[in-house]
Amino acid sequence: PNCFGPPPIFIGFGSMSDPNPRKTAAAISEGARLAGKRVIVSRGWAGFELPENDLLCVVGDEPHQLLFPRCAAVVHHGGIGTTHAAARAGVPQAVMPHLLDQFYTAHRVSLAGVGFGVPRYRLSGARFADLFTRLSQPQFIERAKALAPTMVTNAAAQLVEIDDQDDQSTGDDTLPEGVDVHQVGAVVDRRQNEGAEQRALDRTDGAEQ
Repeated sequence: PNCFGPPPIFIGFGSMSDPNPRKTAAAISEGARLAGKRVIVSRGWAGFELPENDLLCVVGDEPHQLLFPRCAAVVHHGGIGTTHAAARAGVPQAVMPHLLDQFYTAHRVSLAGVGFGVPRYRLSGARFADLFTRLSQPQFIERAKALAPTMVTNAAAQLVEIDDQDDQSTGDDTLPEGVDVHQVGAVVDRRQNEGAEQRALDRTDGAEQ
């Protein structure tokens, strides 16, 4: 593939499967050709394989935090981590949700003005060409650049600090400015698991007594 040219569009669906990866890969390839856009395709768990050329490059696992800032836009499945990485990179994003909360993520991306959601069904070269082109619209580019500085990288650490100060709490559950609730899910899950484990131990100790 040609390594020189305008920033490419990244497209990848992470751990999401695909009922017909060959058809989807062919549609992506045709979309890149019709739109005249350079595209980086992540194989992902779907195992996308397609011929590389001056517009197409296929990659395996990639560090989003390094790759996305070098891209023109990101097309993805709506995973929270991928969404956050694209937002931090300051690039527009199109979300093609496959399941569960990914549909909500697509809605939030649209509300934020940094991109839009795309239905997963009836994919074609023309549809990919359309979304590749839409991602170049100035309003998405400007809004994505404006949002990037507001994204935080240490939200989990901030939440842990808040949680550890519960004894001094005033009863206000508001998160600090700049902390997005979607960035703290892992910490919440860990705290809940720790609580469940402790309750189980307490019940065991009580039964033994």
